[in-house]
Amino acid sequence: MRIFLPLFVLIHLSGRLTNAQSLSAPNDTIATQYSLPQANCASFPAAAVPRMFDEELLKNVKRFTPSKTQITKTEKALQQVDFGRINAKPQKSYYAEYITIIKQHLPKYKRQYYGYYNAEGHACLFINLFIENREEAPNRVPSWLTDFRWAYDGGTAYWSVYYDLKAQKFYQFGHNGEG
Repeated sequence: MRIFLPLFVLIHLSGRLTNAQSLSAPNDTIATQYSLPQANCASFPAAAVPRMFDEELLKNVKRFTPSKTQITKTEKALQQVDFGRINAKPQKSYYAEYITIIKQHLPKYKRQYYGYYNAEGHACLFINLFIENREEAPNRVPSWLTDFRWAYDGGTAYWSVYYDLKAQKFYQFGHNGEG
């Protein structure tokens, strides 16, 4: 039921999702796909603007395009991280089980990587993770390589985390609730 509800919500609300760019986007905003042994990843170029509603994420920061090497190193760290210890405050009761579910299904999540520099000048990554299966039109760029994925609610199917490449530290782990 946990997987079907987020998919229903996504289909029902798909018109409300805001795109990083449309399918007819210029080539400088289409992500490069990397199929790694443990993950299916998309590296978005610096020109791609992830948006949630009308709010631009990573606003007013210098951006860069994550390299395959940076993504591979981050993926190795992601396999080892204790999600329960990323944030200063522990997850509240019901949502505490999300950490176990997410870790258990980690290889199933697609990843969208966006690079930026934090206030200290460190190269950082915003990683958007989601589980969804959409039928795509033939001979088209898959929409997850052009659109920032986000949904109302969504439970464990949609979550994100930040990673400081220099400090080799994850921060701001966040997941969607359930409706």
